[in-house]
Amino acid sequence: MINDKDLNMDADFNIGIGVKELEKLKPAMVKIMDLKIEVKGENNSKILSCSVKHPKSEKEIRISGVELIDLEKKKVNTIGLWLNKDEDGKIRKGCALARFLLFNKANNVSELIGKELMTTLDGSYLVFKGY
Repeated sequence: MINDKDLNMDADFNIGIGVKELEKLKPAMVKIMDLKIEVKGENNSKILSCSVKHPKSEKEIRISGVELIDLEKKKVNTIGLWLNKDEDGKIRKGCALARFLLFNKANNVSELIGKELMTTLDGSYLVFKGY
């Protein structure tokens, strides 16, 4: 018995290769719409993932990295927004997340919602610009 799903699959098997590539988003000012802490890796490390509205995208995208200047090595590095806590349970002073918050004049993560921040490219991925 053939159903609609089978017919659609057969049609999908005969699709050729197109000539249009996916349009990549360019760096721009984005607005933070929502925040989420995601658990990653074997150590269950926590990272801040920001849902942002990009002016050239209908869908919100997620960003969880920031480009910062390493003053000791005098170069730019991209670092994840890992939630590193000190012994008092606060965001560890000097970590990427703390530096990102200070640069954007936020006292805590929730104060990022609604902020408009600049992005930059790390390879082909957008990250926040933290300098």
